[in-house]
Amino acid sequence: EVLMDITRIYPSWPQVKVFVKSLLKNQRPMLRRNKPMQFPEVAALVDSIHHGFGGWLNTECSNLKGRLSQMEDHGTGRVLLSDFYAAGLNGSWQFQESIAYMKELGSLDESEPSVPRVIIPNWVQGRSNCIGHTESYDTCCISECEPLLAHVEQAIGAPAATPQEVAAIVAALPSGSVPTRETLPSLLLNRLHFIAAQHEGLVPIYGRLFAQWMHHAYPRECPYPHLAGTTKPTNIFDYEQDKALLPVAAISEMQGIVTRKRRREAPVNSAPWAPQEEIFAPPGIEAPSVLGWAALHSLAALAALTTALLGLARTAVAAARRVARPGVGKEKQQSLAGSSSSGRGIEPEPATGKRR
Repeated sequence: EVLMDITRIYPSWPQVKVFVKSLLKNQRPMLRRNKPMQFPEVAALVDSIHHGFGGWLNTECSNLKGRLSQMEDHGTGRVLLSDFYAAGLNGSWQFQESIAYMKELGSLDESEPSVPRVIIPNWVQGRSNCIGHTESYDTCCISECEPLLAHVEQAIGAPAATPQEVAAIVAALPSGSVPTRETLPSLLLNRLHFIAAQHEGLVPIYGRLFAQWMHHAYPRECPYPHLAGTTKPTNIFDYEQDKALLPVAAISEMQGIVTRKRRREAPVNSAPWAPQEEIFAPPGIEAPSVLGWAALHSLAALAALTTALLGLARTAVAAARRVARPGVGKEKQQSLAGSSSSGRGIEPEPATGKRR
C-alpha cells in the first residue's frame, strides 16, 4: 500500500530512485555476483546513500529558495502570504502550510498584521521541509547561514568583536544572493553600534541581536531569530498528532488570502527589528576538548546511519495512513513534483496534510 501511494505521498520519489540507482552503479560488481551480500557490504551501501542523500536533497531545497526569491517582497527575504498561497493554488503543492502551523514554525512574519509574509530562510530551513523523521533524526535542508557564521567566527577568533571589525569581515563575505560589498549600508552599521552599546562596545556573535543582524545582512540565507518561547517548530506529523490539526491550509483559506485586496499606495514593509537581546553562550565559557567533539561527531554519525532508512519508512507509513482515511479528497496536483524536497498536495476541502 505504501509503495502504491508513495508518489502521491512524496512526489519526488521517482527522482530519489534515480539518485539511489546512480550511487549503486559504483557497486555493480558487488551486486551482480551470485551469492548473498555480507552485512559490512550492505552497511557500506546504506552508508553511501546516507552520506549522499543530504547533498542531493539540498539541490531541491535550493530550487525552493529560488522560486520563493522570484516572489520576494522588495529584497526583504520575505514573500507576501498572498503570493505564497497563489503559487500553491496554481500547482506548487509545496506552498500550503496553514497560518497556525507557520506561526509555530517561525516562518510567518506578522509584524504588519494586515500584510503577513513568509520568511524565506525560516521556511526553507523549517521542520516542514524535513523528511525521514525519527525521534532523534531528521533529514532537512542544509543551512546556508552556518558557513557564513563559521567564517565570521573564525575571522574574529573571539566571542565578541568591535563593530568595525565585524563590518569589515561581513562586507567582504559574499553569499549565494549577496555580493561582496566595499562598505555596508548605513542602517546595518548603525545597528551594529546599537548592539555594541549594550555590551560595553563589543558585538557578541553568539547573541540573538547578532543573529538578527545577520538576517538583515543576508535576508535569504540567515533565518530571523524569534524571541525564545514564541515558536515551537515541529514536523508535520508531530504537529498533526499533538494539535489534532492539519498542517496545511484549506482551499478556502488560501483563496481568501489571495483575493484580499491591498491598497496600491501601501508602503513597502521592511524586515522587522526587535531590540531584545538573548545571549546563548556568554563569553568566558570554556569550549569542550577536541576529543570530546570527535566522540560526539562519531556518535551522531552512527545514529544517523542506523535511523535514516527507519525514518523514511516512518514518514511514508504515517502519510499512507492518512491517505487511507475515509473521506480524504482527490489526488493532489503534481505539476512540479520534480523540483522540491517536500511534497504536499492541494486537495478539495478539508485539506489532508502536507505529505511526503
